[in-house]
Amino acid sequence: MNTSDSFDQSELTYTKYLFTPGEHAKLLKYGAWATALDGGIEIPNTERQKHFVAVCRGEMEPQTDFEFLWSRYKETVRVNQTLSTLTEEVARYKHDGDTLRKTLFAEIGKAKTEAEELNSLIKKLRATISSYEKKLGINQPEPKDPSEKYSSGFDEWREQP
Repeated sequence: MNTSDSFDQSELTYTKYLFTPGEHAKLLKYGAWATALDGGIEIPNTERQKHFVAVCRGEMEPQTDFEFLWSRYKETVRVNQTLSTLTEEVARYKHDGDTLRKTLFAEIGKAKTEAEELNSLIKKLRATISSYEKKLGINQPEPKDPSEKYSSGFDEWREQP
């Protein structure tokens, strides 16, 4: 099987410098064949190939240089996939955070505008009440304690014992 042209190492985006040029050359030369054996596409014919497949399945420990290289390559691919997934998640969370931040600031702006409108209405209502009090001859002194400013006046209308 001549598969040296079909082996792709592009999965090593984040860890491409973990292998020496010689190891890269071995992976290019034998990687497609190893992938086929590892994935069950090719049936192992020799004892070395059977041992290689057992190593790939985690049933045996690597013994040859290529078995160690292939085990390291597979782990590197797994790490690269994890890093890729995490990078995508970070980008998504950053985008979601930016969206939430913009929404929050928009809501804060609306609440601020609404509070300003309500304060303006309160001032108008106080002015109207004050003008009615003047027309009716009711003079309420300005409270000295700021907490009394918003009292309902309920205590003044209660019957005293």
